[in-house]
Amino acid sequence: MGTRRYMAGLLVGTAVVLTTIASLRADDPLKEVGLLYSTAAYEEALVAIAKVDDLAVIDQVDQYRALCLLALNRDAEAEHAVERLVARHPLRLDGLNEQAPKFTSVYRAVRARLVPELANKAYHSAIASFEAKDYAIADQQFGEALELLHSVEPPASQRDWELLAGEFRVLAALRSAPVEPQPALASTPVTAAVVFPLAAELIQPAPVVSFPAPEPISPAPVVSSPAAGPAVPAAFAPVPRVYDRTDLDVTPPVEINRTMPPWIPPFAQMAKRTYTGQLQLVIGKDGRIRSVDILKPSFGPYDGLLLRAVKQWQYEPALKRGLPVEYRQMFEYALRPADWGKVPTGDLVSAR
Repeated sequence: MGTRRYMAGLLVGTAVVLTTIASLRADDPLKEVGLLYSTAAYEEALVAIAKVDDLAVIDQVDQYRALCLLALNRDAEAEHAVERLVARHPLRLDGLNEQAPKFTSVYRAVRARLVPELANKAYHSAIASFEAKDYAIADQQFGEALELLHSVEPPASQRDWELLAGEFRVLAALRSAPVEPQPALASTPVTAAVVFPLAAELIQPAPVVSFPAPEPISPAPVVSSPAAGPAVPAAFAPVPRVYDRTDLDVTPPVEINRTMPPWIPPFAQMAKRTYTGQLQLVIGKDGRIRSVDILKPSFGPYDGLLLRAVKQWQYEPALKRGLPVEYRQMFEYALRPADWGKVPTGDLVSAR
């Protein structure tokens, strides 16, 4: 009797969860992800995460993705999600103490590895700005580099430039400070009595000789030049190149539509094997695919279908300081055997 009651309660609880998820699916996809994660449905939560395309919640999306992957012991993929979090928030992450201990441990390890690299990039950017005489920008960049480096244990290789960055920052601050005009001196005629007051007493005044007054000369017209305003630093513009995952200050693109074509093997024997391949694509500033290449072929006919399908994929573009940039991504995909009575499918294994 107790077993029946337990099973009945379990079924009721499951029905309530499924009904709640169905009601949230159209209303708030992130709440659906949170509910699936709280019920340990990690695989389903990852599927729901792929449907969230709101950049306003990208931090929560990457946190849930990392938590689900860690729960499934897919640590390498989880680190990629944590790397994106560190790139966006190199100094701190809100609510870190509220996360699972394993997530906190991975986050701190990834941050200790990446922050010195970010500090090094900020330092070299500051040097370039200083050499270009953009002293106000250089002052800010040197400050960012030092703040990043002081937030972790700096490597020995960077302790020398830590001192240089501090000295350069002082120079940049001094050169960027506005120069206050000095008060004008009173116009006092300089005479021998002023320069040599004692000798003036011994010099007899010369006789006064009168000369006719000169004709007045009309003054030349004064041409007023417009006052020079304060120097305005040039607006930031990303370097026009293709970025990738090594550029840690760039937020990777977010998928909107990324559909894999179905894998239908021509022979029954092939349906029992797994074929893997590798794909490289460049995502443009408008989120569309600029180019696609098969780096490692999986199965000839399927690869042709995949190339045509990839050209229809859409993304939110990668961002560097809020501006869209081109971005290179690589994907590993697999053509997996089917379960009995089902059609085999092609799916993505990992992205980087």
